[in-house]
Amino acid sequence: METGHKKFDPLQLLDEGVKKSILRGTLLITFFVAFLDGYDLVNIGFYLQTITKLFHGTALEEGLISSILIGGAAIGAVLFGYLGSKIGPRLMIIVDFVLYGIGAVISAFSINIPMLLAARFIIGLGFGGDFALSPALIADLVPKQRRGRYQALMFYGYPAGAFIAILLSYIISILGVPETVAWRYVLGLAVVPTILVVVLRHRLSQSPRWLLYTGRLKEFRAQTSKMSGVAESDMENITTSKRSKISDIFKNYGRQFTVVMMGMLALALGFPVLYVAIAVSRVGIVSFSAVIGFDLLEWAIALIGVTFVYFTVDSKSKFMGRKFNLALAIGIEALMNLLIGILLAPKYAILVVVLIGISLFGVYMIESQALTLQGEVFPSDIKSTAGGFTFGLNRLFYFTDSTLVSIAFAVNFFGKFLIIEAIIQFAALIVFVILAKETKFKSVEEITQTKEQIQAGDR
Repeated sequence: METGHKKFDPLQLLDEGVKKSILRGTLLITFFVAFLDGYDLVNIGFYLQTITKLFHGTALEEGLISSILIGGAAIGAVLFGYLGSKIGPRLMIIVDFVLYGIGAVISAFSINIPMLLAARFIIGLGFGGDFALSPALIADLVPKQRRGRYQALMFYGYPAGAFIAILLSYIISILGVPETVAWRYVLGLAVVPTILVVVLRHRLSQSPRWLLYTGRLKEFRAQTSKMSGVAESDMENITTSKRSKISDIFKNYGRQFTVVMMGMLALALGFPVLYVAIAVSRVGIVSFSAVIGFDLLEWAIALIGVTFVYFTVDSKSKFMGRKFNLALAIGIEALMNLLIGILLAPKYAILVVVLIGISLFGVYMIESQALTLQGEVFPSDIKSTAGGFTFGLNRLFYFTDSTLVSIAFAVNFFGKFLIIEAIIQFAALIVFVILAKETKFKSVEEITQTKEQIQAGDR
């Protein structure tokens, strides 16, 4: 049908002409996902032993206090990832934040270990969902030339959350609040950013690609028009020829699933962020102020890692990109685990602190790049579900690892434990390098090879 003027391809508009105000709103919400995770990891690490002693807990219960959140995240990732594919990622992200807020309040008022474990499990459910949904939403919304950088910007939330946690803990200690009470304030204050996110929920956009691939064509055109500023009447009519099945994640996208999982496995075996404070104390740095100072240094180095990713992930260099960054990060993390495992002794205290910092550099490079790939390599209608499986397995590995780490500390096996993890990470690196393909500057349809499913024409 002749219209007398040019018709725009809606998917091309999404890859080139999305309003920055829309993207910033999405980035603001997803930033808080990483912020809360960084905030919690530092706080529970600071007060883990204090809480265990307060409630007369065992070494196993100490490990569960830190790791049950991760176990909850494994379940939350699969559950909310699936619901995100069915209902849409936008709504489920808001639900996840509400769960985190509820868990934070219960944590602050816990009177025993079972109550605290229940609270942290609820928080974990929210975390898992967020990390299945947020990368999928960013991958679908952000133009291909900036997609990697927006994922990296989200991960600035980790050190930001960590810095705030460290600052609050330091201020509370200066005010003379006993550690047996301070942890309640610090854990409970996590409800503040969750409330802020709920208030700002209107700034979070729905994924037009998810609407398209699930057959919601009218909503797809309206959302694309809102995001691009181009009238619906000026767009080509497009639809998809078929919908993906959950089985496609492992069948048609088995290679991509394996590639993402190598990053997720290496991440799960990364130096346990929860135990930075404890590890520092094990090499002879025992005063609370000194532990806070060194923990701050570690996170500053982690910030450098995120910044490195930001400037290289969408680089025009032939070599820089997702594959290079993730391979480099896995190698760094494996090497640091190996060296820390060998040198974990008071006489190497300063060196171990530096190595832990470099390890965090690698950890957040891995997480940023693995989640970037998680959001890119699966079709939009099963992207959240796929992310739920990959991140859920990551949390399952991490849950097991964190529980074993606590026991390894207790029986003085931690150094050897890190060496074993390093060997596994080097194996994951080899598999990743063989199977991975670069995805930068490609549209979602090019990466997932779903271009042939798109049909255009006037209807």
